[in-house]
Amino acid sequence: APEPKPAPAPVPAKAEPSPEAAAPQAPAPQPAPEQNHAEKPAAEKEETRVRMQHTTIVLPRVVTAKYATRRQSLQAQSGYNPRRSASIKDIVDDLWRQSRLDQLGHPVPPESGSEPAVSPVEKAMEAVREAWKLPEARTSMVSALLKLDEMDAALGALGETDAPTERRKNEQERQLSRLESDRLKLLCEIDELKKQRADKRAEMIEELKRTRSEELERIDKRVRALNETYNDLRGKTESARKAADEAGTAFGEALGKDLNERIEREMIDSRARDMMIAMSATRATYEPVETETMTPGELISAVRVRLGEAGLALSNDDAVNLLACLYLGRVVALSGPTGSGKSTLVRALADALGLRDERLGRYCEMTPEENWPPLGDMIDDTLPTGVTVVRRPLLKNVIERDDDQAFSVLMLDDANRTNVSKWLGAMLSQLDNGAAGRLPTRGGEVCLGGALRVVLTLSDAGLGEAVDSRLLDRTWLIRLQAEPAGTPWAGTKTAMIKPDKAIALASFRAAFDTGRELPAELSERMGLLRRRLGEVGVCLSRRTLNDIHDYCAAVTGMMTCEPIEVLDRAFAQRAMPNILAGAGLQALHALPEIMPDMPRSLGLMAQPLPLPPL
Repeated sequence: APEPKPAPAPVPAKAEPSPEAAAPQAPAPQPAPEQNHAEKPAAEKEETRVRMQHTTIVLPRVVTAKYATRRQSLQAQSGYNPRRSASIKDIVDDLWRQSRLDQLGHPVPPESGSEPAVSPVEKAMEAVREAWKLPEARTSMVSALLKLDEMDAALGALGETDAPTERRKNEQERQLSRLESDRLKLLCEIDELKKQRADKRAEMIEELKRTRSEELERIDKRVRALNETYNDLRGKTESARKAADEAGTAFGEALGKDLNERIEREMIDSRARDMMIAMSATRATYEPVETETMTPGELISAVRVRLGEAGLALSNDDAVNLLACLYLGRVVALSGPTGSGKSTLVRALADALGLRDERLGRYCEMTPEENWPPLGDMIDDTLPTGVTVVRRPLLKNVIERDDDQAFSVLMLDDANRTNVSKWLGAMLSQLDNGAAGRLPTRGGEVCLGGALRVVLTLSDAGLGEAVDSRLLDRTWLIRLQAEPAGTPWAGTKTAMIKPDKAIALASFRAAFDTGRELPAELSERMGLLRRRLGEVGVCLSRRTLNDIHDYCAAVTGMMTCEPIEVLDRAFAQRAMPNILAGAGLQALHALPEIMPDMPRSLGLMAQPLPLPPL
């Protein structure tokens, strides 16, 4: 190893004058001259060389200069205390100078000076140049670069004019070029196909002739046979036409004027026959009804007893409600789940009132079908001879009864199997108070009697069609409940003894007098209910308001429940179904707050009534 060069001697620092020194400083003694390294013995040089190989101690030049300056300062001191140490100011200055010089003398990491710093841009460009050498990687590399954030803005900053627009424009031009080439290609193909169409057609015909030669021969034979048959039949037809002409000429010459006379006599005979059929169909064959008059208590008791004998036990309020709806309403509907006894209740009530006797002709039961015409067209019809024929005499007799003796009931079982409002037709509006009461038919008009009551049985939603508001606004709808599952499983006793006499209408007029005065609390509640419904957009018709008022006045003294329960029954049966069918969602949500004391009416909101969807 080469011998280390001797460190240069430190430059002596100029000693600062001390403020406490009274006399001028003595000149600093000169250091002794260093010995020449060449004069050192060889053994000492070898020992120094080995020691420096194993241990290298680097002393900062600043530290050496610092101690030399302090030593010279101490030597330069003189005066009363030549051995005093440095002052506080010197110490502070030395420490501050040492901290700054130490910072400048920190070692530099080898990484910082081993290789020159390379810019990240140059590294990235070098990687791009290496990747660009691969032709298959150029497309994917350009796509990846264009997807970088703000790449378009960077391209614009380098001088490009709206790079995205240029790319879209180039892409559109390429697409247009491709479309134009495809269009030209298709045009060429179409021209080629047009040129080849005739050739292909001829080839296909020849191919078919070769493959279907036997079938074509068979078809040709059949065609020739059909042509021969056609020519033969054509000749026979000409012969038959000539024979018919000759027979017509001979028949006309033989009959002459007698033919017209015979036709007239035949028409007269046909009309006479139709008139006899019509007279036999419309002839009155029903016996007059015998009635009995009862007091209100006897009426309610008799109906309850007779229904009880039929297996239908009704409470006093239920019996009063049923009879009041039948008397006050021209149209009554019974709704309920399957098995609730709707049809049974109607038949039993007709028996209890003495109306189901066929000799009286006051009860008619029908089930509408989808293919039936309107009710008026089913009653009367006109024959080709102009004679009106009654198709359903019993139905016409029930509708026209107006003798004011007893009820006349038309029962429509499962009425919503079809559109019952359309089937009833004009009857609904003609049953209103003050209407003319005439039902148009094919044979004329039929008068609707005042004793007519139309009773419907309706299936629940999902089992029949929906009932529209036109019918619900004129109907008393009574909701029946299904028989409890805990009822004993036993046969029902239906051996009911039919009464000899029907209950007169006068008994109903005496029992259900609509001229009674309502309690004050009931009148106030009715007014408040109407105002609250009007606030949410529900307006009841005058027909509905009058019917509810008459019901409450008629049954208030005959029911055992409170007046508010009477109003709840009337509203639930006369107004609530129509409200549920036509009111909006906002009004329906407000109903529980408007009538919290009417549980029967609110309960209909959870029942599957056959109402149109919202």
